[in-house]
Amino acid sequence: MPDAGTTISACTVPELLARRAETTPHAIAYFVKDQVEDSWRSITWLHHYALVRRMSCALTKARVRPGDRIGIVAPTSVRWEIAQMALLTHGAVVVGIDPNYPDDQLSEVLTEISLTALFVHDAATLTRIGDELLGALDWICCLYGSCERDNGRGLSFEEMVKQQGSYQISPSKTCARPEDAAIIVFSSGTTGRPKPIQYSHAQIIVATNMILEAFRDVDESTRLLCWLPLANLFQRMINICAVARGAPSFILSDPREVMHQIKDVNPHLMIGVPRFFERVHDAIQNRMSEGTTALMTRWALALGRRAARAKRAGFSLSKVDRCLHWIADRLILNRLRGVFGANLRYLISGSAPMPVWLLEFFDAIDLPVYEAYGVSENIVPIAINRPGARRQGTVGRPLSVNEVQLAPDGEIRVRGPGVFSGYWPTGGPNVLEAGGFWPTGDLGEFDSDGFLRIIGRKSETFKSSTGRWVSPVEIEEKLRRIPYVGYALVFGAGRKILVALVGVDSDRFATAIERNARIGTRSVSHETLCVDVAAATQCLAKYLRPTGILVTSKPLSIVGGELTTNLKLRRNAIEARYSAQLEQLYEMVERRNSHADERSDSIVILTA
Repeated sequence: MPDAGTTISACTVPELLARRAETTPHAIAYFVKDQVEDSWRSITWLHHYALVRRMSCALTKARVRPGDRIGIVAPTSVRWEIAQMALLTHGAVVVGIDPNYPDDQLSEVLTEISLTALFVHDAATLTRIGDELLGALDWICCLYGSCERDNGRGLSFEEMVKQQGSYQISPSKTCARPEDAAIIVFSSGTTGRPKPIQYSHAQIIVATNMILEAFRDVDESTRLLCWLPLANLFQRMINICAVARGAPSFILSDPREVMHQIKDVNPHLMIGVPRFFERVHDAIQNRMSEGTTALMTRWALALGRRAARAKRAGFSLSKVDRCLHWIADRLILNRLRGVFGANLRYLISGSAPMPVWLLEFFDAIDLPVYEAYGVSENIVPIAINRPGARRQGTVGRPLSVNEVQLAPDGEIRVRGPGVFSGYWPTGGPNVLEAGGFWPTGDLGEFDSDGFLRIIGRKSETFKSSTGRWVSPVEIEEKLRRIPYVGYALVFGAGRKILVALVGVDSDRFATAIERNARIGTRSVSHETLCVDVAAATQCLAKYLRPTGILVTSKPLSIVGGELTTNLKLRRNAIEARYSAQLEQLYEMVERRNSHADERSDSIVILTA
């Protein structure tokens, strides 16, 4: 457990906010973007607390009772935070619902959860929700703009917080108890529809303590950027940690604006998901891909990688290499780091494993990535890399309140105070294994120093017709290293051979073809891809190399059902969408293999 200097004393989330407003009332809690003046406006902890208390009084007038489930369907905003804190103060259960859900999935979630009332971003959000669902609610509040509904059930944020008066700061002014339900979140939905999971105030406080134990450098001077959806448990827990430590957060509603605003924000640490960091890497590479700049960048990155490898191995570079690395850092590497502003100390990545090549890139520019590993069914992160305890390619050591075991087949199992008791509303111990362990569905292994490495998903591992087990994650990571490949998925359950669906960036693919044609090596797109796939997978055992490639330039999307709202691949949905083309590809490879005069190790390409 954390020592007394890092443990927070509050028992509920509203107590946490009240203590913060009492301790540093005039310190800045949030920066909010003023779209009219294009500037950041600050809000103090005392002002934020007053708005929360006003909203809580409005909830009393709206006859909200402790235990009522109130939904919030809105992008990230400071008003989202105010609504959440007011609801928790009132003893209600906050149901964060990602506004990026496709309409049919949004309706399913709202139907299942049986809400009492609903906060939405604006009136336009209501057009996505059926009249029958809206009619079952006691009231609806628009966080922005007016919210006209029949029978006076439509409210606006301004109306609910307009009451004047002073509010004494007191942790006792809350209806919530530690054991009471506080939030309902949803599983990612990679293999089906998202499932509701309920957590108590006590569980949130335990998770907050554990995260702050891992990142002790977070304090009142740490600038944070809040940009992931607040329905996302990852972002919401970081925000609660910010309340506990008094760290100011810049609230950004549009994720597309992150890299445009990053230098104004100048965060000290930044959280994200691997796909976001991949896009940042690609943007940097594209900007420095031509002429002398490209040569200098490659030279600097090579020195950066050499220095990073030496640091990880615990030995020093030669005097000459130290001098060259210093020059490379001053000329190039510090400019690459500067993409994130002047203050950034490190990056924190969650949601999915980050490819090793991407970790090596950020190490080379001296921006360490601390990978965290968690599941929706445990509010406490299972394991985290942290300052002073990091190993590249792992997700760190388990946090102290988690008991982590590996099943005989390598599946990761976890037990602890943050583990859920079952999907809402039924709950019950039947979802847990004997002894109260939750089987995560992830396969892993520990190294000799206790660092946990994720191998893949148990459900994604399959057996070929030759009897060999295949974990597609490692193969897909190799394919994604091809510069113009955005995503890759490998299939072949029950088949003799493996095939891959590869999504390419059309412009970058065309550039690669043109460059290769210019130097006389390859001239056609299929040959370019064949050679690049063969090179990327040559280090794998022969049975792990795809012999058929289905190529598409169509991006994956949340609306299309291929991605979850936190950008995880929905493998089953993608395979179903391309099932006809994949079947055709299998047949083409088998026909090729049946002809003795054809090379059995060549790659068959099919365009979707």
